[in-house]
Amino acid sequence: MFQWNNSEFSTPSHRSSHRQFGVMKTINKYIPFIVESNLYTYQNKFEFGRLSSVIGHNLYEMKHLVTIRLEDLDILNKTIFNIDGQTLLMSRFKPDNLMHLIHDDLLPLMATIKMNNIENLNHIFIDDHWPHRYGMDLFGKLFNVSLWHKNQFPSDSIVCFQNSFIGLTNLTVWYQYGFRDVQGPVPRTSGEYNFIRQNILLFRDRIVRKLDLKSHCPIKQSILLVRTINRRIINYNNFLQFLQTKFNNIKLIQLESFSMDNITQVEKVFQLFQCCNTLIAMHGSEHILSIFMDPGSTVIELFPFGIESTNYQPYRTLATIIGHRYYTWTNQDLRNSFFPIENQPHTLLKLTPKQRNEIIANIKQPMKPHLCCDNHDWLFRIYQDTIIDIDHFEQFLHEHHDNSTKPIISNVIQLSEVTNLQCHRPFNSQLVVITWNEPWNWILWNQTKPLYYHVLIADQEQTNASIIETDRSHLLLNRTNNCQIWVKPVLKNEKQIIGSFNRNPLKQC
Repeated sequence: MFQWNNSEFSTPSHRSSHRQFGVMKTINKYIPFIVESNLYTYQNKFEFGRLSSVIGHNLYEMKHLVTIRLEDLDILNKTIFNIDGQTLLMSRFKPDNLMHLIHDDLLPLMATIKMNNIENLNHIFIDDHWPHRYGMDLFGKLFNVSLWHKNQFPSDSIVCFQNSFIGLTNLTVWYQYGFRDVQGPVPRTSGEYNFIRQNILLFRDRIVRKLDLKSHCPIKQSILLVRTINRRIINYNNFLQFLQTKFNNIKLIQLESFSMDNITQVEKVFQLFQCCNTLIAMHGSEHILSIFMDPGSTVIELFPFGIESTNYQPYRTLATIIGHRYYTWTNQDLRNSFFPIENQPHTLLKLTPKQRNEIIANIKQPMKPHLCCDNHDWLFRIYQDTIIDIDHFEQFLHEHHDNSTKPIISNVIQLSEVTNLQCHRPFNSQLVVITWNEPWNWILWNQTKPLYYHVLIADQEQTNASIIETDRSHLLLNRTNNCQIWVKPVLKNEKQIIGSFNRNPLKQC
C-alpha cells in the first residue's frame, strides 16, 4: 500500500512532491495517474501497491503511474470529480463468493485500516469489474464509510482524491489459489499466523458489534449445510436423520438462496454460525463461516469421489489457525457418485463428448496437481453429487470419536515444504540430479514409517506433467530444459500427517 496526500488539507510528511493523485476512467477500467501541482505530498517511499490482497494474480498490480501537469487537465476536456477526505482504493476479487469476500476483501481491508491508522477513513473507492452491489451493504455496515464504485462515474471522467491510500495488505491471507504455483497454504512463520489469528478474532468482534449479534449463546448447535444446485448430498434427509442420533440440536441449512446483498439475511446467517459448535458440509465457500465458530469447535469437510482432500486446504488451514478440530470425509464408492450434467460451470459446458469420456475413464486415478482455475478434471470431480454412505460415515465417526456423542478430535499434522530444493549437473553427464531436504518439522514427530516424496515435473506451459514417487531425497533425471519441478512429502496410509507441494517450483537447471 502507499498513500497520497494533498498538502492543502494535510500536513506534509517525509518527502515532498508537486503532485496530486487522480484516476481517469476509460470504458473498461480506471488508469491511475499523478497530476503535477504545488499542493501534493506523498508519505513513505515511492512504491506501487496491489489493489487486491490475492497472491499471484497480476490483474491488480499497479505497475506504473502516468504523470501529467495540472494545467493540462483542461486540454483533456474531461469531466472531473473531486472526493474530499481520506479514501482507500481497492478491488474486490470475487465478491459473489463468500470465502473470497471475507478472505480476500473484508479481512485484509480491516487489517489495512488498522495497520495504517486510518480509522477516520471517509470513503472506500472500489475499482473492479464486478456489479456494484455485491457485498456493498456489508462493507458499509462494517466500516461506516461512503462507498464509491467506478461504475458510478461516467466513462472518460477523472476522479481526484484529497488523500488516498491505495491497495490492501496480504498479511492476513492464509491461502493462495494456484495462479502461478500449485495452490496451498501461504508459507508463514508462527508469528505471522498468530497475526492472522488475532485479526480473525478482531474481525469476528467487529461483525458481532456492527451487526448487533448475540455474543453469548446459551445453547450451541450443530449444522448440516447442504447445497441445492451442484455438489449436492442426494440423500440429505436420511443423512440428517442419522446425524440427529449422533449430535444434539442439529439443523439443516441451505445457503444458495442466501444473498450477500440482503443485510438482514447476512445477520441471520452469521448469528447461526456464531452459535454453532459443529459444522458438516461439502467442500465449498460456505466453510468460511466457520470463522465465527469458537476455538475447539468441530469442522467436518466432505468431498466427492476422486478428490484428494490434502491438495485443497483453505479450510483445513483456517481450522489450524483458529484452533478448530478438523477432519475430512471423502466418498470412496463410485456407485454413490453422480457426474455433473446440468447446471455445470461454464468451462464444463464446453467439454466435448470425447473429453468427458476421458475424464470419466480416469476418474479413479489420482489427479495431477494443477493451477487455477479451469482444470477440467478438477471441476468435473468437485461438481459431482454424492450419496453419503451412512454406514461408512458412522464408521468414520467411531474411528475418530472417543464416543459418538463427542466432537471429533483431529490431531492432523501439517508437514512443512521440503527445503533446499536444487539441481546439479554432473560434469560431462547427460543427467540432472535433483536434491532436497526433508520437511524441517518431520524430526519432531519421530516417525518410524518411511517418508516418500511425489516429484511433479511439468513443462513451462504446464500442459504436460508427470509424477514420480521415490523414498529418497534425490532423483536422477535425463537432462531437460524448460521444465519446472515440485516435491511433496507423503506418508502412505496415514491421514493424520499431510504434506504439500513446495510453493515455488524449481526451474530448469
